[in-house]
Amino acid sequence: VLPGSHHRPTSREIDWCQGGLTTAPAGSIFLTCYPILHRRSASTATGLRHLLKYNYWRTVPPERDWIKDPTFDFHRTNYGGHGEARYVAHQFYWLCGKGDQFRTIGGQSWPYSGSSHNAIGPSYGFDRQIGHSPDWSNLGTF
Repeated sequence: VLPGSHHRPTSREIDWCQGGLTTAPAGSIFLTCYPILHRRSASTATGLRHLLKYNYWRTVPPERDWIKDPTFDFHRTNYGGHGEARYVAHQFYWLCGKGDQFRTIGGQSWPYSGSSHNAIGPSYGFDRQIGHSPDWSNLGTF
């Protein structure tokens, strides 16, 4: 499983990722987020190989229960490029139990094309303190 591959366009070539691959013996179970890049090599075994894929919904918000780095700065971390960073950052905040604290503050950057495709929400103006929470119901081309 390649972390972050669910934020990249689909590619059948593995060279773009330069990441580490996960392999496991038969009978292993992976809990993962799709559409993460996954593929199989030629099988050396006889019989069928099954990939069970299903969706699930959380019934309670997550809690951050992994190792915490006290020097990690939520506000200054690079969450990705324009058009996707707001969703990646909001999802990370949510996974850390801070989803209600996430807001995009500021406005559009120069040069602003005037296209709603690049808009991250309403133009809030300089020094606005309220901010904007992503609209997950309208992901556009993300």
